[in-house]
Amino acid sequence: MTFKGHWWASLLWALVRLAGGQIDGQCIQERKAKEVDFSCRSLSSETSSPRFEMITPNSGMFKDMFELRVLLRTQISPATNCTSDLVVDTIFGYRTNYVSLHRHAHADEQGKCPQDLDVDDVLFCMMGAEANPNVRIASLVATNYAATVHMNAKVRPMPKQHKYRFHLRYGGGRGREAVHTFQIPDISSIDLWRLKMTAQHSSSNPKDFPTSRVFIFPESSPCIASIINDGGCVDAVLLHTCLKSVHVSFRSPDPEENVKVALHLTFQTHAQLTLSRGSIPAIQAGNWVLFATCMNFDNCPATTLQVEAVRESNLWWKLAAGAGIVILGTLIALLSVNAIYVFAYSLLNWCHEHHDRPSHEKNLWPVVIGMCGSEHWQMLLWKLQGVRQPLPFFPTLLTLMLGVFLATTAQFVMTHYGLMTRTGNRDICFYNEMCYYPGKYLDLPWNHIFSNFAYVVAAFNIVLQAFFAETRCYFFSRRSIQALFNDMDLKRKGFLTRDDWRELFLKADLRENNNISRQEWVDTYTNATGFDFIDENNDGFLELWEWEAAFRRIDQDHRQSIKEDDMEKLVRDIDLRAFYAIGVAFLGEGVGSMCYHLCPSVETFQFDTCFMIPIANLFTLALVDWEEGSDSISAVKYFGYILTPIWLVNFIGTWYDIQVFPIGILYWIYAFGVIAWFASLVFGGSMNRLFPAPGACGHFAKTMLQLCLIIAISVSFLIPQLRGHIFSGTANLFLMLSVLVMIFVVGRQLYVKDIAYMSCSFREVGGRLIKNSYAAVLCGVAVMAVICFGQKVVIVEPNTTPAQSHDVNQECVFGIFDLHDVWHLLSALALSLFAMLLLDVRVNSWARRLGIRILFEDAIRSDSSDEGKDSSDGEEPCF
Repeated sequence: MTFKGHWWASLLWALVRLAGGQIDGQCIQERKAKEVDFSCRSLSSETSSPRFEMITPNSGMFKDMFELRVLLRTQISPATNCTSDLVVDTIFGYRTNYVSLHRHAHADEQGKCPQDLDVDDVLFCMMGAEANPNVRIASLVATNYAATVHMNAKVRPMPKQHKYRFHLRYGGGRGREAVHTFQIPDISSIDLWRLKMTAQHSSSNPKDFPTSRVFIFPESSPCIASIINDGGCVDAVLLHTCLKSVHVSFRSPDPEENVKVALHLTFQTHAQLTLSRGSIPAIQAGNWVLFATCMNFDNCPATTLQVEAVRESNLWWKLAAGAGIVILGTLIALLSVNAIYVFAYSLLNWCHEHHDRPSHEKNLWPVVIGMCGSEHWQMLLWKLQGVRQPLPFFPTLLTLMLGVFLATTAQFVMTHYGLMTRTGNRDICFYNEMCYYPGKYLDLPWNHIFSNFAYVVAAFNIVLQAFFAETRCYFFSRRSIQALFNDMDLKRKGFLTRDDWRELFLKADLRENNNISRQEWVDTYTNATGFDFIDENNDGFLELWEWEAAFRRIDQDHRQSIKEDDMEKLVRDIDLRAFYAIGVAFLGEGVGSMCYHLCPSVETFQFDTCFMIPIANLFTLALVDWEEGSDSISAVKYFGYILTPIWLVNFIGTWYDIQVFPIGILYWIYAFGVIAWFASLVFGGSMNRLFPAPGACGHFAKTMLQLCLIIAISVSFLIPQLRGHIFSGTANLFLMLSVLVMIFVVGRQLYVKDIAYMSCSFREVGGRLIKNSYAAVLCGVAVMAVICFGQKVVIVEPNTTPAQSHDVNQECVFGIFDLHDVWHLLSALALSLFAMLLLDVRVNSWARRLGIRILFEDAIRSDSSDEGKDSSDGEEPCF
């Protein structure tokens, strides 16, 4: 159906002539009850407009609706010369409602008019509220040239279809639109009414599939109410215009405007629309209208739209069960892994009893969440007191940014969501409509929001694990110093003089060469705690001068004596602030992902990655040793020079990705500014914190990583098309680069700080496999998470249309959750277990510094020099 802007003028002229009786020819046919075909011929010119009328008795075969198939053919004499375009305007009316159809054609190069010009369409007509004994169809035709008009019309009743399954046909020779009515029964238990639609196309080539737009709205809508009540044929253009002309405002909803709202979306192969009590329009009993239109104006292939209506009840129970599954399921899974960890260490402790290992050292491992004791309450009190005077480090700054993020992001996303609900346009938010569970009173995707509770549970799990580990390490170190001092204070005086200190050394110097080995100390004092505490370079030997230097180092007050408190001052407590920050970042990711899934789109995807990037960065920094006095400065630099600029670059880049702003001079200023900023980060010393004292291989690895990063950024911003096609936008670009750095740096740190301390003996390898048995769970969960993430249920990328996104929508796979919801659950578990692995490495590294032998680890080597040297050749291992 083709419409031009000037059709109304000729039709108005024809209607005036019709009202005035100036009809030069008319054709009236009365058909019998079973004869519903109409065929008639007449002449038309600029001064005469033929009138056609068909009268068919309504014998009950016409119920609520019927189809009017129109074929109007105009034949022009070959000798006619066209001085302008040939125009054919016609109107069809049933009762008081008229629908206009328009065709036009161009003359050829010789000025000859086309011999035939056809109007071929299908109209959908309503019988009206009052029964009429006859179906009377009237038509008027107007042409701007003399022509013979052949009118063929067929009146067909709408086929009787199943109440919950029906189909619509449009495209091809049936016009670009189709209308169907359906009924929602008056059952109070119905919470959701879904229409599942599948388009079957005449073409088998997906490139030729037309894009369809489907509207659903109640019969009380002012866009169609008069036709429903009075009877008449649906004017598709006027109906489409009315449904799309909803006034948009973010003030109090206007009830008169809301009644015009229709739920609508675009798709090519399949889609689903869901009515709920919170949607606009809200679900209500009665008759509803489904209006489908083809968006391909040039060519619309024949399409059959199969529709299935599905009703759902017990919505509250399904939502409550879904939230409970996410929260309890995540909690049970994490506690189960903790139980595996405890069992592994219990087994190892039972199999491995060191004679030189004091009993109090058994209390350090496993570092897991357990029962709270007085020590935990005391540590919690200290933490709460520290909250009143927060330090500018990662947890504090992330908490501050989370508050600012929530206050700004929520408003931006709510604007998009409000625009969708006020207009009914489901193309604004890229939902998985095939698995959409709104609330009873708020049309929000509660299932996708609830799935992010897994990040919140994981956040509390990480914070609690770090808290229990810090508490255990803190009080363990104090007990170790107490035990150490008691072992050295042989005379039980409560202090050690210089002579007492020297006597301890000489007693263990069995060879009397002023040099004792670790084994000699064990043979003398039954355990190696005192030896390991003094042996800073961990070479397994102590000379007399080292022993004397240790006394001077401990006697900071120069009292010429040592007390237990003096030795405690030398203990460096474990620093787990990075893990508390990871917990806060997990909480931020849960909030950011909830905001994003409130209205998923390319514009809002940047908020989903806002805390993914800090999570990757904090994992990278989790095993880094922070220097006293410089940690706060480094944290402020990270937020000021790295994270905040990334958020700003993502925000601006997103608008260029969706082509809101054209690529011009401002873009190139922005692009070169981003490249310069990123180069200053990569080559300006930021990497030195991640690669402290590297050897030749470390320098080479750092250089390769720097080159990869700067090349990726330069190519992505100098060729913006690649940024959209390869990285799916600016936000994904920085997320992928952050993950790349995390994988590289953390992998190297795991080797340097943990794997390098393992010998290849069967005993050590077996012990590590048992200790880290939960890593198998981590790998399995991570693989399943990646598989679920790869199965897209929506496509949120630049240059992707809403119709393309709706075509990949998938059904729920587990209760009210789809594959992306399962990804949320599995990724939260995997990341939480990865944090647990890093925490385990961190505690072991701290224990080595304290001189404590790790379970099933024979050799004790320096952890303070592990960044730069290998015990064999003095060079850093290539990794």
